[in-house]
Amino acid sequence: MFQIDLTSEGKLLLYLPTNRTVEIAATSEGVGFIKKIILDHRTNVRNQLGYIGTLPTQHAVDKFLKEKAKRVALEKANELKGKASKMDIDWDRLEINL
Repeated sequence: MFQIDLTSEGKLLLYLPTNRTVEIAATSEGVGFIKKIILDHRTNVRNQLGYIGTLPTQHAVDKFLKEKAKRVALEKANELKGKASKMDIDWDRLEINL
């Protein structure tokens, strides 16, 4: 049975059926990953990198959340870059590093 608790740092502590725990950030991405873990366990999905059977290790959780944050940051940067190109500003001349 899965259980979720709150840590003193404000993260979510997910208790796995194997008596292991993983800490997950209390963000929408973290909650989405918890849903993925439970669904994968229910449908018996196996052979995923960083998983032991159908359950993830702490390393797999950290890697997923880091990659997700990177993708979101890259999408935002590309969106801002598109907006800046519409403004016809020469950023190199202004010597501003983004």
